[in-house]
Amino acid sequence: MLPTQPKSLFERKNPRGFTIVELLIVIVVIGILAAITIVAFNGIQSRARVALIQSDLNGAVKTLGLLNVTNGTYPADLATANLRASTGTTYQYTYTSTGNSYCLTATNNGVAYNVSITNPALIVGICPGHTPPNLLVNNGVVSTLAGINSTGYVDATGLAARFTSPALKPLISVARPLPRSPLPH
Repeated sequence: MLPTQPKSLFERKNPRGFTIVELLIVIVVIGILAAITIVAFNGIQSRARVALIQSDLNGAVKTLGLLNVTNGTYPADLATANLRASTGTTYQYTYTSTGNSYCLTATNNGVAYNVSITNPALIVGICPGHTPPNLLVNNGVVSTLAGINSTGYVDATGLAARFTSPALKPLISVARPLPRSPLPH
């Protein structure tokens, strides 16, 4: 009798396990699915932060408008305004009495938006004179973006940035307004 060839894995009556190739394919597929999930989750978190700040600023603008109508002027400081904010959101407020105007910055986890009486649309970034969110890299040295020993910050959405050279001259200052519906008066 002639010796017979062993049957393939699919033809065997009692397969004993998976081949190394099959296991590697399963591991690669799981890795790809995990990477897609992580990227999607980070995008959702970023959009949630932006929506939270926008909601906080919309509420703050309405409160400031109500205080202006009630008192005939906007509040002189943030404590007087008594603005409500979601967990993690912080405000910076500047009032100018000569024009009865204000500029309000809201930050949350490095994302910053501002709104002012002169520009009621939400703008990515901070008001002039306000402290940028804590987004400094390497103790304030951002060498890969604006050159060695330059300082600055980049908004978490990537839409706003400001960098300064060692001579303290602005190198880059970018802010794009975010489209939104007008506020009720």
